[in-house]
Amino acid sequence: MTFLQKIVEHFQNNVILSDFSIKLIGICLLLMAIFSLYYLFFKSGLYEKYMPWLGLAIRVVMFIGFTMEFDHHTKISPLLSYYGGKEYVVAQLSNYIFFAYVLVVGIYDVLTIGINKFRGFFHSFDIAMVSLPIVYTFTATAINITKERFELISLFYLGLLVIMILMIYLFFQVYWKQSIKVYRIFFMVAIPEVVILLCLRIESPYALPIFLLLLGVYEGTRHILEHMKVKSTKALWKRLKLCSATVIFIVVMLGVTFCGISPTTSNESQMVSMLFNKSIKLTTVQEAEKVARTVLGDNKSGFVLNSGTRMDFYNYFYIILGNYEINVSEVTGKVSEVHNSNLKSAQEPGTLKLDEVKDKTSFFLKQCGYTYESEKADMYIQEENDSYVVSIKNKFSDGKSNNFENLNNPQVSWFKNGKLDYIFGSGGLINLKDNKEIKIDEIAIQKSINSWYEKLGEKAPAYAMDGDGLYDLTAYSNKYNTLSLICDNGNFLKLDINDGTVRGFQRNRQNKDIFDKTQYEKNEDKAIKLSEVLIPTNEKAKYSLNTKYSGYSYYSFIDEEKGIINVIDIYLDNEGKLSSYTEFNYEDTTKYIEKEFKISKNQALKLVDNKYKLFNIYAKRAKLIEELQPSGDVKLKWMVVVMPYMSREHHIYFVDVNTGEVDALQKYTGGLRNE
Repeated sequence: MTFLQKIVEHFQNNVILSDFSIKLIGICLLLMAIFSLYYLFFKSGLYEKYMPWLGLAIRVVMFIGFTMEFDHHTKISPLLSYYGGKEYVVAQLSNYIFFAYVLVVGIYDVLTIGINKFRGFFHSFDIAMVSLPIVYTFTATAINITKERFELISLFYLGLLVIMILMIYLFFQVYWKQSIKVYRIFFMVAIPEVVILLCLRIESPYALPIFLLLLGVYEGTRHILEHMKVKSTKALWKRLKLCSATVIFIVVMLGVTFCGISPTTSNESQMVSMLFNKSIKLTTVQEAEKVARTVLGDNKSGFVLNSGTRMDFYNYFYIILGNYEINVSEVTGKVSEVHNSNLKSAQEPGTLKLDEVKDKTSFFLKQCGYTYESEKADMYIQEENDSYVVSIKNKFSDGKSNNFENLNNPQVSWFKNGKLDYIFGSGGLINLKDNKEIKIDEIAIQKSINSWYEKLGEKAPAYAMDGDGLYDLTAYSNKYNTLSLICDNGNFLKLDINDGTVRGFQRNRQNKDIFDKTQYEKNEDKAIKLSEVLIPTNEKAKYSLNTKYSGYSYYSFIDEEKGIINVIDIYLDNEGKLSSYTEFNYEDTTKYIEKEFKISKNQALKLVDNKYKLFNIYAKRAKLIEELQPSGDVKLKWMVVVMPYMSREHHIYFVDVNTGEVDALQKYTGGLRNE
């Protein structure tokens, strides 16, 4: 039972199937088990008369389930919005077909293996159903044909499709002729096709060839049974009474599990999956949409949120607006990247002169929420064949230009007709007054740098905002959020955005020194003395050296405070000089038993479920997390992630494991009972 529950949890956690589909599977399996038990053991004479009608009923029910899945996925990934959406839709529809539809009709076929009534119709209907993702793929491709680039790999996939069509033809030849020769040809075509698709691991309509292969095996089994003079299901199960009872028992167990009846859940162990920082305010979907529309000046185009369903948080809102793909940071609420997906934009009419590029770029950056100041950053403009590429580098604090190369430095590209081509690396466009998350100013930054280098006995260098900027700013898995700096001596620093404490230092990113164990032991005392100088005074007493040699050349100092494990890694070069200093933390690794909590995971899911109207939740999942309070305390909570039906939004709730108190991360709308 526990094993089956793990399978269902895997479906839920990865949103392979929706909650509705999972329940639908359970209901259909229980119906089949009940009917099989009744007609096989109590009304055996009616088994072959009524079971085909049950087969028809479950196919209708599963088709309704498919239409609901189709409505949901095509709503959140419209065909006409962007061609990349079809890969997601096809993968999800294929998941439903394979893990739901094929599972249910496959078990039905096993239970009715000797019944011929409706058999040809069922095979035709099933193949048509399993083919729907392929039909969708070609429809989507045809609609977006002008946006997609033709590649040679497309011919390969076309070849796989032709083989699928051939497999359908050969299967019906198998069904009609029952010839050994036809069987051989069918399996010679089917097996390589399935192996290729499984090896490629592509999110394609994989269900059809696998299903056809299984149908071929099934028909072969039926053919063998007929030759064994077992011409009906009743006769087969009579000879195999123990087997029949076992099969039906397994179906019952599957049905009960998929219906959500799980009496052993409370005894399972749970581990903390993440540390969530409650102090960080995250951007809402509505705020991200407003930012995207403001940046592009587009209030008319349809809004599409292209966000992975397996992610709890967005990290970045991947937005499609007209011809543009826009990334908006969930933490800062600012645009990080914009890309023009219309390949014909460069040919549209319009003129942009070279001397207009700087002012146009400055205005555009302001629309993105960034302030460009010539006193603090250099702007370089390079003219190319059909565009102007603008690169921006923050100056050092002494006013000198930054000549260090960094791939993350901001770039803006304009077509010569004035249309935006792209912007990326804008996380490095740091002007402190533009970022409300940063609580330190330039005076505090300089003071922190001076103090750090004084501890090292070195001269404090000038600094500039690094191209990485706020890329590592997040609301989870980090106790501290940092600001990245580059120094004019080539060093890199990460400063706590709240008080300026140095949380990271790197002498040179190209350092390739390799230590052996002898060198490691020789420098241990130096590392300890250095840690006493560098670790903040109010935290120093908490840390102790991990004396177990890890096989790495750094020295780890660990503070195992309640709920959080803090680690400081100090790396010394061959001369015993500090090469890097890294501070990080991770969640508690303790295993908890659900029965230790007053509120189990299923109860937490139910508490959140009660907030929504019936059938308004597409999928939900829960995991145990630690919530870092503003006071520094840590609380254990269930984090419940809800994906509403017909919506790409993620609604996140935190449920206290002891009190059952439910806190929403943000104010949500859509499908709630109190609306």
